[in-house]
Amino acid sequence: MADNKMIIQQQRRQILKEIKPLVHEKIIKIADRIKNGEFVPLIAIAYDTVCNLKCKHCCIENMKYDAPVLTIENVRKLANQADELGISQMNLAGGEPLMFKEFDELIKAINPNKFYIGLDTNGLLINDKSAQHLKEIGVDKVKVSIDSIDEDLHNDNRNAKVYKRAIESIFIAKKAGLHAIVNTVATNVNVRDGQMERLAKFGQDNDIDINVLVLAAMGKVDGRTDLQITAEDTKFMWELSNKYTLFHRDIFGSYGIEYGCKAGNINIYITKYGEVYPCYGIPISFGNIAQESLKDILDKMAKIKWFKEHQKLCLCAENKPFINKYISKTFGHNKPIRWEEAFTKEDHIQ
Repeated sequence: MADNKMIIQQQRRQILKEIKPLVHEKIIKIADRIKNGEFVPLIAIAYDTVCNLKCKHCCIENMKYDAPVLTIENVRKLANQADELGISQMNLAGGEPLMFKEFDELIKAINPNKFYIGLDTNGLLINDKSAQHLKEIGVDKVKVSIDSIDEDLHNDNRNAKVYKRAIESIFIAKKAGLHAIVNTVATNVNVRDGQMERLAKFGQDNDIDINVLVLAAMGKVDGRTDLQITAEDTKFMWELSNKYTLFHRDIFGSYGIEYGCKAGNINIYITKYGEVYPCYGIPISFGNIAQESLKDILDKMAKIKWFKEHQKLCLCAENKPFINKYISKTFGHNKPIRWEEAFTKEDHIQ
């Protein structure tokens, strides 16, 4: 099974080399740079929070406040800085990115020739025409959110009858030549009740990656650590990954990157207000991209041992000491806390 995963990864790298050589040149160096202690994260940008659904587990629902928001020029400067640092991947989050009024300008500002670009979506706005357009303007990956392979459960969580449309959008995107995958969120309710394995089998049968995120206790589930996955859930998902080639969890190793939490050094999250988190599930700001350079912000993250040193468990959903000591400070807030408020000298690299 491990050999099959490696073959798939090599094939995808070869395709990337052919269509985006500048991105390939950067991306093949990531694993070694991370081993050397460098921060070269995928940058997720929640450019706006506009959405066409009201999902029960929305992670940004209560994170709205009055402050200046990102502009296209902010994103253009961010992309230039990221490219200079050898960063190769950008992902658009939301809300629903396909509702962004400036979507095309946003992609152009990022510069598809220099970045592998993905987007999170509920799939409702994907049709033959829009999927082809995404491919033409330089988007590479479309990650469609599927909460359950059970139609009724998905619809209930989305507060709308949208399951069939979401499933259809995956195949439409794939037909257009986009790397279409499923994003799903794991809780201690849905991992071992049969839903997750059914989803894994759906992916395997249809040649579609299943990417599993874990529930962060924020947004509409603010403080609900009781819903987060257990050690038994983690073990079961690892078993599924070994059984199904295309089933993958966010902390599982791939492309030469070892197993472990990727907050900070491999992933960062930027809000619509420009605040930079180590991860979407860790609403602790290390600076504002409209006011500071990306390098300066990453340098601050690198001073904190939780992000600099290897962490086997996901910090926002599995590492109970981290959740209780640090993330709990963010519960009940509608905006991130500053990193100086969250961490003390004992958290700094000595």
